[in-house]
Amino acid sequence: MKVLAILSALLVASSAEYLSRCEFANMVRNSRLMNFGSLADWVCLVNYESSFQTNAVSDDRNSAGQVWSADYGIFQINSYWWCYEPGFPNAGNGCNVNCQDLFNVQTAINCAAVVAEQQGLEAWYGWLNNCRGRSIQHFVEGC
Repeated sequence: MKVLAILSALLVASSAEYLSRCEFANMVRNSRLMNFGSLADWVCLVNYESSFQTNAVSDDRNSAGQVWSADYGIFQINSYWWCYEPGFPNAGNGCNVNCQDLFNVQTAINCAAVVAEQQGLEAWYGWLNNCRGRSIQHFVEGC
């Protein structure tokens, strides 16, 4: 079982897709996300959430060390609230998508807009801890 988990992790790592900061900026520029923050906010947020990796996955563990949710895609959208992942507890599927669908950047943008509409940019710790109230315009320079 451990061998299978290691092979799966290697396969995911080897097929990782990264966008450049400007590729991402161009995808966001005319999206619904612009209703909830500046282009620099979104580029900064994604820089700190996933480093522009479209198929990023990170898990959240409870105090016993058990995985109880995971964060998916370029925005690191949480499975507990926003998408459906078999085998994880789920309080809601706010974006009405399977979590793996968040590896598609357009699907992730649409879901991030739903999250932002309900919670603002404050929903992301990457933005709160690294972007809010800071000079972030350099994230979109040259784009």
